[in-house]
Amino acid sequence: MPRLIQQFLNRLSALFQNGSQQRELDLEIQAHLELMIEENIVSGMSPDVAKQAALKQFGGVEQLKEECREAWGIRSVMELWRNIRFALRLLIKDKYYSLTTLITLGLCVGGSTAVFVMLNTLVLRPLPF
Repeated sequence: MPRLIQQFLNRLSALFQNGSQQRELDLEIQAHLELMIEENIVSGMSPDVAKQAALKQFGGVEQLKEECREAWGIRSVMELWRNIRFALRLLIKDKYYSLTTLITLGLCVGGSTAVFVMLNTLVLRPLPF
């Protein structure tokens, strides 16, 4: 159980420190690319060819960044937040649909509560006699 709590706290802190982690990741990737370019130049390549070879050898930079975000555990939280914002924008955009949805939801909750109160009174509690 403590491990799960620690993972949750790590993901939560990563969510709030997203900007600094992104900058650190960008600097780390840039340092690796520069090191590979220098190695290629030392081996006799021209700077342009060395840069292209280093990028090819390193692989997809954006894919690597996405894998790191997944490892940090913030990708799913960011996607959830993005989906919530999208849903709210759609609800604000179509007011009649939103009103219909809210009325339907209110009636369903009210009906469910009424049925539960009746069942609780008649069936679940013993009758007083």
